[in-house]
Amino acid sequence: MRKLIVIVIALLMVFSFAFLPTSMAIANLSAKPKVPLKGFLSASASASPLGGPPPGHGPKPKPPPSPAPNKWAVVIGISKYADSSANLYNPDRDAKDMVNALESIYGFADDHIKLLTNKDATADNIVASINWLIDNENETSIVVFFYSGHGGQVDETETAKYGYPIDPEADGMDEYIVTYDMYGIPDDYLKDKFSAIESTQFFLWFGSCHSGGMSPDLNDNGRVIVAACAEAEVAWDYLLLHNTLFGYYYVDQGMLHMLGDLNGDGTVTVEEAFDYAVPLVTEQEPGQHPFIWDSDTSNDLYL
Repeated sequence: MRKLIVIVIALLMVFSFAFLPTSMAIANLSAKPKVPLKGFLSASASASPLGGPPPGHGPKPKPPPSPAPNKWAVVIGISKYADSSANLYNPDRDAKDMVNALESIYGFADDHIKLLTNKDATADNIVASINWLIDNENETSIVVFFYSGHGGQVDETETAKYGYPIDPEADGMDEYIVTYDMYGIPDDYLKDKFSAIESTQFFLWFGSCHSGGMSPDLNDNGRVIVAACAEAEVAWDYLLLHNTLFGYYYVDQGMLHMLGDLNGDGTVTVEEAFDYAVPLVTEQEPGQHPFIWDSDTSNDLYL
């Protein structure tokens, strides 16, 4: 009888998800056309992009002494936006799961991770956190930049108004992520900031619509870039998964629950988590194809 009750409950959970209205169960992570931006972060924005003097930015401090690992991460997840019409379900859960995985699976120290969720993920705080990352990492570090939330595309002539160059991209579009306070941070801005990263083990994860288009600007030696979908696609956020679709299979299941250990060696590399997640995401959403760019295809990156 107990087994029968468990089976009945499980079936009810499946059918309650299957028959929820689409608008209640699923949201996409696109910033267009629903989400009105205040504008784009200026190409010259410092740690206080919205006004006020930037903090001091002196020489890089030495990494903390052993046994603290030389691993550094900025993790961002935004489910609640200043414009509530832009609210999502689970990107903040993606971010918290990623922090959990970094600490419990990969040995990151708590004070080596900047976690920004919801109202803390303002343009100012994101830029300051990137500066913190640059100030602390070095050529032997493992570095992570993680973002889950709204993303979008815009014609390059629009970002050019904010000081960005017109890149020779085939589609003439810039991709961007959206801050809590509704500013777009274009891939050109991230390209410029991340050019100061010395690490040759740099992992970038984007859980947003059009995120595959971030790669052409951010590709560099020693980097692995993972995105929830291809450049022309949207990514999906599922209410009852308690994660975005890609975040669930990549972070929660692939990394945190170690299901991405595809070769059975007791570790999950960023590439293994990707290979685990992709077929499950595309089976659920045939129009969403997660993307990876890897500067070193002969070696996997273990965080």
